[in-house]
Amino acid sequence: MSLGYFLYDTLAMAYYGLLDRAMCFHHSIVCLGIYLSLCFSASGSEILAGIFISEVSNPVMHFRLIIRSIGLRHTKAYEYSELLYIILYIYNRLFKGLFIVYGTVATPVGHPIIKLISVGVAVQSYFYVVKMVSILKNRWTEMSEREKEKVTLFWLAHNPQVQKLSYYIRSAKKEGIP
Repeated sequence: MSLGYFLYDTLAMAYYGLLDRAMCFHHSIVCLGIYLSLCFSASGSEILAGIFISEVSNPVMHFRLIIRSIGLRHTKAYEYSELLYIILYIYNRLFKGLFIVYGTVATPVGHPIIKLISVGVAVQSYFYVVKMVSILKNRWTEMSEREKEKVTLFWLAHNPQVQKLSYYIRSAKKEGIP
């Protein structure tokens, strides 16, 4: 079932133009790991644990993307969902994931390629954690500017005062918003 999900997700992302190199690599090695686990009857529990901790943050990630796609990027709903997503991602992939990778690599009965794939997925997760720390720094800067200017975000509507802030003006220029 998980293999089918990853294949479907890869095809859907390609269809909608969302499949970049990093995600293609990620999905390819995860599919290979699941496939090898099925072929060699090895590391099934580790793969299931890895899938669970990796995918537990997805509902919040999708909610965040939906909020953004309906034009509510500068709202409390977006910021809180983004923060929760990043916290779940970092906690699960960085901390819990480390133990799963260790268990996968340390087991004497595991297949060597599955062990290598486990390490590869962990390294890629660490790459995304670095990106997320950068996002957190940007959000902190935005929050500081809003606090300084005494501008608050609304939950599910834009506060027109946000459009006067320098970070909003910079992002609007970057995204081509007049």
